[in-house]
Amino acid sequence: ALVLVRTPEDYEDVAKAINEALDKRFKLNLLTILDPESFGLSKEHIKDYKELLELRKDAWIELQNLAKKLSNLGFECKVKVEVGSLKPLLMEEAEKNDLIVLIKRKTVRDELEKERVDSAYAILSKYFPGKLIVVRRV
Repeated sequence: ALVLVRTPEDYEDVAKAINEALDKRFKLNLLTILDPESFGLSKEHIKDYKELLELRKDAWIELQNLAKKLSNLGFECKVKVEVGSLKPLLMEEAEKNDLIVLIKRKTVRDELEKERVDSAYAILSKYFPGKLIVVRRV
């Protein structure tokens, strides 16, 4: 199952939500997609590129923490952080998985967050409606 995780995120809450929503038989592919455009950055500018590498490193650490917590709960996990345009990366990863889990926060913190959730949901619900499960973070 592909599990889309937006970082930064409280991995304890995400682990709890996943544990309550999914069976341990699922092999979880934890994925964060960092779209430079949503951060107002470009891969072409050296300063922006360095910032993206730092964001990628931070996201990787967060996903590793989540994977460790989920492993302790009995799940098998892989971690992946991608940097690039949301739609093509999301489409590529969704094709490879039988189930797609979108973790949704109870309340949306800001407009950027709402936009990120809405755009991922719009893409997935249009192209993969039978594969999509939306899990509210507890």
